[in-house]
Amino acid sequence: MDPVGGSPRAPASWNRYSYVIGNPLRFVDPNGQRLALAAGGDENGLRKVLTALLIRPTPRRMLQQLAASKDFTATWGTKSITPRAKVAMDEKNRRLPRITFALTTPLGSHRTGSWVASGAIVTLDISMIADRHSDKTGTTTAAHELSHVMALFDGASLKEFQAGDVPDSETGPAAQAGKAMAAEVPDMSQTDAGFLLDQLLRGD
Repeated sequence: MDPVGGSPRAPASWNRYSYVIGNPLRFVDPNGQRLALAAGGDENGLRKVLTALLIRPTPRRMLQQLAASKDFTATWGTKSITPRAKVAMDEKNRRLPRITFALTTPLGSHRTGSWVASGAIVTLDISMIADRHSDKTGTTTAAHELSHVMALFDGASLKEFQAGDVPDSETGPAAQAGKAMAAEVPDMSQTDAGFLLDQLLRGD
């Protein structure tokens, strides 16, 4: 029994198959709460990244807002995004590799002529971040994606959501917001942030 239920603003959120974007084996919601980790992947690495967000005030406030929402579900997961063979081939051919370190997939539906977000799925390539990103902790990348999620949470249209990476994903508004959040001085210990993450995932 899902204690929260779907969103009246997003009818697809009531459909169990649409709710997990057609992949019920990977995207699970064991307790019906609004902040969740996708099944499989590098859960330990993902927890470290989320803990790194929680020790900073702005991303902590955002994650708490998401966890408390009744109309929006944010699911975080990990998987390989850019094939390493492609990166190696680009380097062999002396081309600058185009690496995607993370993706945010918006979830929602059209209603009365407008699109309404009901959630987002954030996927981080933890391994590639550790190998190739300037911030190998993943904090900047995760904060960048959190900025996208919050845009959807705050009612952004799909066009406005996509504008977060204009002119590109390295210099757009989402990138700037991510860098600003990552630069915040931590005001919570790693231990306390770990306990808080568990509480948010349980829906306490």
